[in-house]
Amino acid sequence: MQELKIEIGDITPANIQQLKVINVSTLPVRYTDKFYNDLLGLYGKQYMKFAVWHGFNIGAVCARVEKHEAKENFSKLYIMTINVIPAYRRRKIASTLLNHILEKAAKDPSILEVYLHVQTSNSDAKQFYISHGFTEIGIVENYYKRVDPTSAYILKKSLKDDHVVSMDFVKVDDSAESTQE
Repeated sequence: MQELKIEIGDITPANIQQLKVINVSTLPVRYTDKFYNDLLGLYGKQYMKFAVWHGFNIGAVCARVEKHEAKENFSKLYIMTINVIPAYRRRKIASTLLNHILEKAAKDPSILEVYLHVQTSNSDAKQFYISHGFTEIGIVENYYKRVDPTSAYILKKSLKDDHVVSMDFVKVDDSAESTQE
């Protein structure tokens, strides 16, 4: 299939119903109104985006920043959903959405990694993320409710090198002149 050139659009209170429609038509999980209210009220819009093609929302990504439990003063990005309407799949739309938020997260010095869950029966989604540099770090049993199978892979992608993190944002004075021999 031919790649589609899309625009990235914001998810807002005015178009949140379109996100619900995309989620219902593409995901086995049904989200409550609280989920959508939390998207609008608790999470920054920089990681909640639509894929827009000729004025139509054909896909979406929703992610949130969380505290990193192992490294104080750092965060991680959790991808809650990423999906594309079936008629528009295999045209690099999900890749464009994923790359958009990965690039934004990589520019934030406090975000060390990105992670997500993928249903263990969804080998296509798992392979998609692996092809984008994610690695499987575990399986969670009984992660999903009212969906079979209930287990999920945990996939993670590091955004920063360990030596960069260990510096803990030490300011380096780069104003000194270099000397040449």
